[in-house]
Amino acid sequence: MDNSIFPFVEVRLEWATHHRWQAGDTLARGTVGAAYALWLVLSGMLDVDVAGRRWRLNPGDAFLVPPHLQRELATIEGVEWLSVGISAQLFGRVDLLKNLDLPAQWNPESCGGEPLALWMRQIAAEWVEATPTGDRQVYWRSARVPPQHRQPRDAVSSFISAGLGQALFGACWRMLSRNASTKSSAKISTETPFWLTGTLEHIAREPGVSVHELAQGAGFSPAQFRRIFHTWVGASPQAYVTQCRLEEARRLLIVTDQTVDVVAQNVGFESASYFTRLFKQRFGAAPARFRQSARQRSA
Repeated sequence: MDNSIFPFVEVRLEWATHHRWQAGDTLARGTVGAAYALWLVLSGMLDVDVAGRRWRLNPGDAFLVPPHLQRELATIEGVEWLSVGISAQLFGRVDLLKNLDLPAQWNPESCGGEPLALWMRQIAAEWVEATPTGDRQVYWRSARVPPQHRQPRDAVSSFISAGLGQALFGACWRMLSRNASTKSSAKISTETPFWLTGTLEHIAREPGVSVHELAQGAGFSPAQFRRIFHTWVGASPQAYVTQCRLEEARRLLIVTDQTVDVVAQNVGFESASYFTRLFKQRFGAAPARFRQSARQRSA
């Protein structure tokens, strides 16, 4: 999956729980919503049966399972583990995780990966028990493992969880897509317009490109292009291009000594005054003042 796609990936968390099971605790679960279950064992061992296939998770092991598969969990000696429900959609409609070879078991630390345990611990700490809504289709077989419904404690907890949720998805994608990168890219390309990835790459590479050029490259009239682009990206081509131009201008102001006029021209603005007005609206300061403040902060 090309890097230009990631800004359009929406990650959602459905649950987050820090489990401490005693020896003999078991759980049978049916399909629950659209979230994938991400588990990580902190201590002890967790035996997992997914659609008749068995795994044993040892301390440090992570496990990702799709929502449509029945699963049974049990521990012989007791286990402490983390569970997060996660989903990731591209453009709000393409399920990215279904392109991975799941269920999957791996050990993030032994693979030199990211600190999943730290992130998952923090997410679980931000969630609290709440009154359940609707039928969650969970079937429990142990009085010591009561049903729980959890949600973020407040707006700040939701904000923290959202950021860490993106980190979780990125880490899982980086690790698990290595063995299925060609297959994943092929599947994603069949679910999105064939020209869209190339268009986004073009904009990222050349922020000064015109919408007319982009429409020609995609094989549409300008009106058709605007309509289809907005349907997928959620913004008009001009608004998206302008945003990319401003972000590139911000970078150039920080890392180069180009004048404001030259920066404006390099990112595709014909009028320096128009560029200055848009830049101030976006970043709260005129370009020259922004550069001065940024360099003072980094000195």
